[in-house]
Amino acid sequence: MTAIDEQPKNHIPKIIIGTIIVLLLVVFSVQNSFPATVKLYFWEINAPLVLWFVICFILGISIAIVALWPISRHSKRKTKLIEELKARIELLEYKEPKDNNTSNPI
Repeated sequence: MTAIDEQPKNHIPKIIIGTIIVLLLVVFSVQNSFPATVKLYFWEINAPLVLWFVICFILGISIAIVALWPISRHSKRKTKLIEELKARIELLEYKEPKDNNTSNPI
């Protein structure tokens, strides 16, 4: 059974930091709300600049996640294999008969 924490957690710093971040995002959005045209070959799209920033940010994060996902999976498999090998070593060391008389009798 786990112990219940008697003291309440202090969430005020998190609320203040979150509010500051939201205010900065609002100011950024208002200052970059003018339309921007993006041309790609024969396409031409008009949208607010802040929307292009958000789209590029989300695309960048998505590409990074997709690129790093196989590395993460490989690392997890490698860690699991290492743990299995350590368990095998411990089992073999436990089963190995211990010979305390290794010195040659005279």
